[in-house]
Amino acid sequence: MKIVTKKLISSFILILLLTSNVVLSETAGEWVAKGYFAFTAEKYEEAIECYKKAIKIKSENALAHYYLGLAFDKKGMTDEAILEFKKATKIIPDYFDAHYHLGVAYYKKGMIDEAIAAYEKVTLINPEYLKAHNNLGSFYSYRGNSYYGKGMISDAIGEYKKAIKINPYNAEDHYHLGVAYILKGMIDEGIYELKKTIEIKPSHPLAHIKLGVVYYQEEKKYALGADYIYKAGLLFLEQGDRKGALATYDTLKFTMAEELQKDLFKKLYPKIE
Repeated sequence: MKIVTKKLISSFILILLLTSNVVLSETAGEWVAKGYFAFTAEKYEEAIECYKKAIKIKSENALAHYYLGLAFDKKGMTDEAILEFKKATKIIPDYFDAHYHLGVAYYKKGMIDEAIAAYEKVTLINPEYLKAHNNLGSFYSYRGNSYYGKGMISDAIGEYKKAIKINPYNAEDHYHLGVAYILKGMIDEGIYELKKTIEIKPSHPLAHIKLGVVYYQEEKKYALGADYIYKAGLLFLEQGDRKGALATYDTLKFTMAEELQKDLFKKLYPKIE
């Protein structure tokens, strides 16, 4: 009787283990799967617990660390997310999704250089990862503006060139690169970039006025320079920027283009005969 009873108890325990959600019966992969379903249902706290259990079973589970990072990020726990993304990339160095979201997390922390490094890593591993390329272009442009504001013109030029390589049709990057070239005394390169700006965005008044001033002062092409300045004034008026148009008129007054000055004045003050 005792033997039979022991067998019955053992069988009962085995059935319980097989049919219940006892932690011991779960593999790391199963906890990752449960975490994923919780994550997609926006149950982020539940997802976090699932991923933690997966990692407790198998600490070198890159997928669990990656999704745990995503869940932390959704909860606004950026520092914790960064830690998990870094763990995922340490386990699998070519895990480009983890590198990408590490870049996103760095950006949220204002760590621009670190974000750029993460995105650069993504593009090296997977050159077709468009989101990383687009973000890199924006960050290169941002860093170019930062360098420009600090007077670090050569560094700014390098960043704008990187941004343009990723997105050749960004008029603002061409404009800023052109201005930076001119500040460095590289007039031909500056003119090329300003003309490229206007080619991409014909309604860019600042590119017109800057190009006009360069032609007038540096190239001694007075008529051409005055014409670009005059067009800048018209563009400012078309865009409802009277202040910009007035500033352009003040610039145009320093040229010898009297007819253009008169015409722009009439457009500024139509009620004055």
